[in-house]
This record gives sequence, structure tokens and C-alpha cells, in this order.
Amino acid sequence: MLALKLALVPAFLAALTMAGRVWGPSVAGWLAGLPVVAGPIVLLLALARGPSFAA
Repeated sequence: MLALKLALVPAFLAALTMAGRVWGPSVAGWLAGLPVVAGPIVLLLALARGPSFAA
């Protein structure tokens, strides 16, 4: 679980950086605003804190 937490955010940041280089900063901004980026992070927090935190 710790390895997943340590790898998830940098992987998303690297993907956004590459998208910004390929398609420009506006596309990277749109991708950063999608729930796909924050969703897995919130899921890990919910798994660590329990169902009451997720609600």
C-alpha cells in the first residue's frame, strides 16, 4: 500500500508533464482537472481511513 501511495502521485504528475509537452499546457490543465487524477488518490485515502471518511 505504501509503494502504491509513493508511486501514484508522481506517475500522474509525470503523465501530465508529458501531456503538456506533447499537446500543450491547456490540454495538461484539462487533464489535471479531471477526476481521473484525484480519484485514485481519494480512493487510497478512503481505504486507509475507512468508510466513514469516504462518506
